[in-house]
Amino acid sequence: MSVINPKHNLMLILLSKLSGEESKEEIYNRTRFAWKTKLERATNVDYVISHNSNEEIVGIFKPNKWLKGDDKEFKSIDRGSYPDRIGFIGEEAPDEIQKMYRDRTTPPRKKGAANPIRYLESTHDDEGESDNEDLVIQTVIEDLKNYFTEEIKEGKKVFLKEQNFKVRPGYGPDKFYLDRVQGSYEYSLQNLIHHILWEDGHYEGFLNSRQLEDVKKAVDAEPDGIYGTGINDDLNDSEYEEDEVAQESLDIIYFQVIQHVGSLLEEFEFFDSTDFADMGYIETDDDSDTDDEFDNLFDDEENEHSENLVNYTYFAGVCVDDEEIDDLVSTAFKFLNAAYVNLDQEVDGEPPQFYLVGNKKSGDNFLSSSKDLELVEIFKGVEWQEDPEPNEEDIKKIFEDNSKLTFLDDSYYMIWFAFQCPEESEEEMQDPGENWEMLFQNFAADLPDLALAGYNTKFEEIIWQQWSEGQFDEGAISNTDSSDYYSGSNVESEHQISLECFEILD
Repeated sequence: MSVINPKHNLMLILLSKLSGEESKEEIYNRTRFAWKTKLERATNVDYVISHNSNEEIVGIFKPNKWLKGDDKEFKSIDRGSYPDRIGFIGEEAPDEIQKMYRDRTTPPRKKGAANPIRYLESTHDDEGESDNEDLVIQTVIEDLKNYFTEEIKEGKKVFLKEQNFKVRPGYGPDKFYLDRVQGSYEYSLQNLIHHILWEDGHYEGFLNSRQLEDVKKAVDAEPDGIYGTGINDDLNDSEYEEDEVAQESLDIIYFQVIQHVGSLLEEFEFFDSTDFADMGYIETDDDSDTDDEFDNLFDDEENEHSENLVNYTYFAGVCVDDEEIDDLVSTAFKFLNAAYVNLDQEVDGEPPQFYLVGNKKSGDNFLSSSKDLELVEIFKGVEWQEDPEPNEEDIKKIFEDNSKLTFLDDSYYMIWFAFQCPEESEEEMQDPGENWEMLFQNFAADLPDLALAGYNTKFEEIIWQQWSEGQFDEGAISNTDSSDYYSGSNVESEHQISLECFEILD
């Protein structure tokens, strides 16, 4: 099939995890809700085209009205409320439009591009300018690849002696680990790339003066972070489009350079490629062309296997602003809504059951002993099965009916929830610890603060990880140099959670 030649202003949307069995209505609902893009730009689109990871078109729609993601129109979709995103009311495109685009493919996504949304304009007068920008980005990528090739070549003896990939190249904080690509950006490969882009003037090749000023602010305020354009509602349409283009360029640079570094580190026997593989920078033997085959494995044999997986107990803590019941209810609703949307693994063939953790005594050392704990069923269900979503009135009644219990952990000023998730499935090619980390990251994306503790199959023991104020704060995953402090018996001695608590649901 040939690539579409846009005769209209088009929005392209990548839909992930498609089985090929979705109904037209499901494709429509997934296409129209809910996306992080500027409302003013979306209203200039003639048609919205959704496609799968193979660039095959699965839906073509004409948006009649764009709305904020918390509009009551989307309540029937039953997928939550997103005031910072948008969606549309529309209809299938007319037959002549279907005929024009349906049997073609969308343009290949640039390797490393993370944004599921792309825009195609009906005219291409700026192709020459676009080609020049692509040349600049590729030049930056080649310069960085050459730098890391030499850095790894020169550091080989030290790496082998020290059995790690620590470098002090004179950029930024001057301490980085070439194999650190997950968790906090502190000491990470991404942080090093960011400082090279800044100090060697690479940013100036593809960012404008406004964006360069933002880079300087980011470098000064957060030297251990990286620069990203983000979403800024104060920008006009032109500035917003500039930021989208810049972020796509950044995604491509980081992906291709990190992929190159990973391929060089694979030559060292002690290199652990797990994080690189998890993030898609290194392909495993089972990756690439087998995705579609495994996406459609929903037969009885697989379901039977998933029901036989070992289930592990997790404790999730979320901070509250005050100890009044309305604050407890609001915090519980916020957590359960995030769980409803993000937790998609069944437990023994059933939707996950969430428990509110109560203490029969005081709130001091709340989880230090399992004997004083009482678990109260508070919610059961997942979004993808179209189970009823959490309800604040029901949650409040549960608190009121169990008023003899203490629910506020005074030590952390948190309320805690207990639930179970299955271990990774070898048949689904999941790596040890993958479910744990995905669970944490998904929760953290929707919650301002979070502590999660539970058995991790990668560490082969119980670990602690915390997210606070929108930052990847501390824990076994992000603080790899001191992971012992956040795992095993230290979860009990340093973080006041008795290891016996993790057997409470067995």
